[in-house]
Amino acid sequence: MEGALKNAKWNALPTLTAPNVFEDTQGSRQSVIDIEHNSNGSGSSNGQTYGLDIHNNPDAKAALVVHQYSADDPAVWLDNTDNAPMVRINNTHNSVRNPDGPATSEGDFLELKTEGVTKLRLRYDYVWESAGITPTYFGSVNGSAALKAVTPDGNDSDTFQVERANQKNAGSAINVENAGGIGFRLNQSGEGTAVDVSSDSENDVVKVKKNSQGIGHCISVENLGQGYSYLAEGQNGLVWAVNNSGLMRFSNLAESQSVGTAGSAEPLPATPATYIKIIGSDGNVYHLPAFKS
Repeated sequence: MEGALKNAKWNALPTLTAPNVFEDTQGSRQSVIDIEHNSNGSGSSNGQTYGLDIHNNPDAKAALVVHQYSADDPAVWLDNTDNAPMVRINNTHNSVRNPDGPATSEGDFLELKTEGVTKLRLRYDYVWESAGITPTYFGSVNGSAALKAVTPDGNDSDTFQVERANQKNAGSAINVENAGGIGFRLNQSGEGTAVDVSSDSENDVVKVKKNSQGIGHCISVENLGQGYSYLAEGQNGLVWAVNNSGLMRFSNLAESQSVGTAGSAEPLPATPATYIKIIGSDGNVYHLPAFKS
């Protein structure tokens, strides 16, 4: 190989200064190695011909290593001028070259390290796994979403899933730190339930806490439809509800046909100040007398 390289028609640079070592200078006007690849594989029995083909055999160390000492340009630069993938990684098997290898490789597709310590990797099972870091996607273009997930029409599976294994009552499955605007927005444009919360915990299912002293509401509901604005159900069905007109409806458990014995409170005035309408368990509207305090 060395003899072939020495007898090649070099243009002055690069020059062979040591066996299998190519070196140019900062003022060089050409690439150290330039490969013009034209074969389409038709001349090969298996249809595979490559511009550069490296076989990294069992027990061998890394087949290709790039040491980056420059801050001017990337160590590896790929220009794609057509529609084929820029990079393809394929976990497979080769019983001829690697007879002791697995039926299908389970090597990581990608591994990112800092000072030799793995921080983030894309595993063979298509799972991103981090160690000691919080992977962050930063969207810096005004008017563009930082992250968007899309599933095609007809896909019945979830678009986004969060599975948190910590069983302790600590931490959050989703934590949103919002400096302004709307912290969470959901627009339900089709059939189905906009928000469905189910809990097997003995703690509160939903908790709302307002820390400011402003006049804004903790929960604001605007109902433009015909259903209830709020509906609470128990094991026996409806407990109480508020319809789109603001009338409250109670179950029969909140009603009674009798009262207890007389107490020590003062008697009611002859006439109430107004009547408050409610909906009974039978669906009829009733008027409750109300007195000013």
